[in-house]
Amino acid sequence: TSSTPKTKPNLRLRGRSRSSIRPVTNGQVITHLKSSSQAHTGLDKAQPILKLVGLPSHLMEFVSDNLKKALLKRIKDLEREAQILLKSHTREAASGDGISTYEAHLAREFEPPAALQQLLNPMAMPIVPLSTSPMPMASNSPTPARLDQSKQSGMSVSVEEKIGIEAAIVDLRVHKAKAKVAQLKAALAEQKAEVRRLRAKLAKRPEIRVWNQRLRRLQGRYDKLRAEHAKRQAFASSASRRRDLRLRRANSRSKSSQLATERVKELRADTRSLHGLICEANEKLQQQSVGSIITKTSRPSGGQQYTNQVISTCMHLVLDCHVPVQHVKPAIRRVLTDLVGIDAGNLALPSRSQVSALSYSLGSCLAKASAMEKLLHQGAKEDRPITILHDATSKKGRHYAAYQVDTGDSRPMAVSLREVEGGTANIYARELDYSVEELVDLFCSVVLAHSSDEERRRLKCNLLARVNFLMTDRHVVNKCLNVLLNEMRQELATQQGVNPPPPVTALFCGMHVIVNLAAAAEAALREWETCMAAEAVGSAALPGFRPSQAESGTQRLIRTVCKAFHALGSEQCGVAIPLQTYLESKGAPSLRLDDFRGNRAYITFPNGGNIFWQRDRLSEFLAEYTCSNRLLIAVQADLASDLLLSGCRALGIADVLLIRPLWVLLRCRDVTLTDMNERYERACNWLRQLSSSEGVTVASSMIGPFPELAQTVLRDIQLQDIWAALTSELTALENEIVGQALQIMATHMLVLLEREVRDHLPGGTLRQLTPEVAQLVSSAPKDNVAVERGFGMLDKCVADRPNMRPLARESLVLFGYNCTSEWLADKTEREKDLLLTRARKLVPQLEKRGKESADALRSCRQEILRAKLAEKQRKKDSNAESIRSILRVIEAYGGLWPTISRMDAVLHQLAPDQHEKAIKAQLQLHKATSTTRPACSTFSAAGVKRSVPQLRSQLREVLQIVELQDQQKGADAPTVPPSGLLDARERKERIST
Repeated sequence: TSSTPKTKPNLRLRGRSRSSIRPVTNGQVITHLKSSSQAHTGLDKAQPILKLVGLPSHLMEFVSDNLKKALLKRIKDLEREAQILLKSHTREAASGDGISTYEAHLAREFEPPAALQQLLNPMAMPIVPLSTSPMPMASNSPTPARLDQSKQSGMSVSVEEKIGIEAAIVDLRVHKAKAKVAQLKAALAEQKAEVRRLRAKLAKRPEIRVWNQRLRRLQGRYDKLRAEHAKRQAFASSASRRRDLRLRRANSRSKSSQLATERVKELRADTRSLHGLICEANEKLQQQSVGSIITKTSRPSGGQQYTNQVISTCMHLVLDCHVPVQHVKPAIRRVLTDLVGIDAGNLALPSRSQVSALSYSLGSCLAKASAMEKLLHQGAKEDRPITILHDATSKKGRHYAAYQVDTGDSRPMAVSLREVEGGTANIYARELDYSVEELVDLFCSVVLAHSSDEERRRLKCNLLARVNFLMTDRHVVNKCLNVLLNEMRQELATQQGVNPPPPVTALFCGMHVIVNLAAAAEAALREWETCMAAEAVGSAALPGFRPSQAESGTQRLIRTVCKAFHALGSEQCGVAIPLQTYLESKGAPSLRLDDFRGNRAYITFPNGGNIFWQRDRLSEFLAEYTCSNRLLIAVQADLASDLLLSGCRALGIADVLLIRPLWVLLRCRDVTLTDMNERYERACNWLRQLSSSEGVTVASSMIGPFPELAQTVLRDIQLQDIWAALTSELTALENEIVGQALQIMATHMLVLLEREVRDHLPGGTLRQLTPEVAQLVSSAPKDNVAVERGFGMLDKCVADRPNMRPLARESLVLFGYNCTSEWLADKTEREKDLLLTRARKLVPQLEKRGKESADALRSCRQEILRAKLAEKQRKKDSNAESIRSILRVIEAYGGLWPTISRMDAVLHQLAPDQHEKAIKAQLQLHKATSTTRPACSTFSAAGVKRSVPQLRSQLREVLQIVELQDQQKGADAPTVPPSGLLDARERKERIST
């Protein structure tokens, strides 16, 4: 054995190759998975694949679920990649470049996940190497080495031991030989199996003639493709030459080329629209052929959904036609049944909740997207200013903030109309920022479809940087809002790394000037009536009538006449229909009167003239009609007062000479905001001249500050009659009274007008503009009437549907205000369908956002209420502590002084230096606990402390009032017990009777 050459270790596996994975291709695995999907579900689909790659059945239980998921995911990825490569398979096969990438992908050997390979590799265990060298064995039998050791140690070996040693050596060699033979047999069997497998694989291969046929076929295909490629190349060369020739000819005719290009664009647009019409006609023909309407289509993610046409119809019915949500489905079915003749009884239509969610969310989304698109289209023109219009209002206890954007074309777009928790500048600035951000997000999601967050932030920054003006009223909050808007724009510019834009110029609404002039006229009339009348006049002089002291008699007359005679007046006491019948019977014109509801305070000017013109007919009607309620009695008494009628006449004259011309100037597009500088200056000069004149003569020849507008104002025939009635048939006394009323009104209105329009007067902001800014200001709006129109729509919405969601209310107003239906009608059918599809994906997000906004608003209200209650309790505790401290001082100076005699007695006992402190303590207690105090109940006047005698005189007046009140209480004291019940005997007598 020692002469046997050493062999290399045999690393072949026992029964299998090292990988222990049966070679399979990607195509076989994909096909096997599809065929086994019918018999297996879930993770059980992985078992046939594991058997296919050669995993023994006894190892199936060691395969985890995660490994099965990984294996199925690997096969799904291969199948998805094969589907992608299949698209280019036909083109690659036609080019004749050999095997396509799709075929190569399917023929590639399948590579299972690494975890599966780790599970299969431990099956490859190496066999002991076949070698002739003796192997050491651990045995107790004697060996030659042991014999040598025994010899060295001096021990002798017997014959029997030698024979045993030789027999053991023979047995060892026989054992080794048998092991070697077994190894050789196993290796031979493995080689035979490998030979059989290779022979079987070789037998499956096609013969050489088959390969030759394939080669000849591919060669023929290649030759054909090459010839075809040569033809195409020649054709392309000739086409290129012809194109170059046409291009040279076209360049020589540039003008005709431009016309042709424009014509081609028009034809393409017409073609697209015609294709849309053809598709729509085909759908209608298909629907008519089957006698029904297709209302559902396949959803991309699976299942069914309503078509865009159905959703668009529901949206237009709700937002355009104002059909209630619960009546949309019956309305559609009734129209289809009666007009089209289709049995729509079983037609699938959206439910009420779906109509509500889709209509309002889609409407809000599309309305804001249309506003942003129009804004970008108009705002791209550098000569057009961008003005943000802002105003706020309260309806039914809720506060709303509205924002609109004007681009100089007198067609503002509504941006938002939100309910807010308060009216501070921070809240308004927060809502403006959120509204602009939502406007940009919805536009990018619906119209652009693909835009990153950085692009949206840049678009928002550019939009706010293009803002030139902020139009508001003169409320103090709006001054802070202008500052916050400039800070917001500077912060956005810093984040984008651009130069900060110039500050926004504050503009003020001209309509609010007229509204405030009405308030000034009301204060002037209240002062004028106090000067003219020695006692109460009109209904104020009737017994039992207690009119408001904060309202002038003239305004009371105008208000009560509107309440009694207007069609929208009092439902309980009004007589609009009897008055109309009476006027028709007399052949008189209909009542000319504007209602207070839906109008601002300036309505007192025209209504004053209307009432004076119709005073005789109204008085005659009340004389013939039974005054059955206190309202009619009050109106009759006020109409009989010459003083109140003179106030109405003064209001009517001011309306024709000043108020109506101002309205004409504000509504005229030819008059710019800079042109109003000179007009407001003329109005101030006219009021100054009227107020400082010695006397005013009321006549039809009176001239206001704008005589050039007299014909425009008096274009109405009835208004000419009203003007004639206002300026004719005046006695000297009436002329004097009306002239004094006009002078007092002019004084008050002049003070207010100079304060309201100081930016337009000499030295004001709008008189010191640069030429560039002045050009932009000339295109800016003159008033905030556009926002008031939105509030009018909101008012009707709140009155008709008080329980609407904030999102639904905003959508209802914005959809109609921004003319969203016309914007959609200008789109092609394909563009419209694409917009609706994108907008429908945003509906869940908008609904969630609206719900979160409503919850946040509710939480803010609760927090504000808790803060108010806490502040009220704090003030109450502070007052209680103040009263306790005052009582301690009072107790130190003899207690409370209920009468004047008690005051004199205690002061006589106190030292003179203690009088001031004691009297002040008594006055402070009365001031904190009683509601009736003298007019001068203060400790100082004009910064000078009152003396002790003056303080004592004040306390004496207070005690006199307290004594008088105690006497009245004693005289009017009830005879019933404090509990409010009579005694038992009297109750029994009353019950028995």
